[in-house]
Amino acid sequence: GRRVTFLSARPGVLRKWTQVQLRDTLGISEACLLTGQASDMLPWFSNNAKAVANFSDRKLKNYSKLARAFPENVFAWFGDTGEGDLDFAIRAVREERTSLV
Repeated sequence: GRRVTFLSARPGVLRKWTQVQLRDTLGISEACLLTGQASDMLPWFSNNAKAVANFSDRKLKNYSKLARAFPENVFAWFGDTGEGDLDFAIRAVREERTSLV
């Protein structure tokens, strides 16, 4: 079957809470969750643009590791604009030369 992996800006300390939310709201009980770090969020209070750049950078790093580990896979991407998702997608396609649909 297909495996689901989520790239999230949420720090690892929120992993369990996020997994419960995925299960309770989307019915996804088994998924890999690649998280951000608490330090990525620190600029949120003083420089939102810097925080969003941090989120995008972390997602790209996590995605790059995943794409290299599973080069035969095609990755489906869903995102919004709140946590650097659009910037991540553009950079993933340009920098990683990857299959991202």
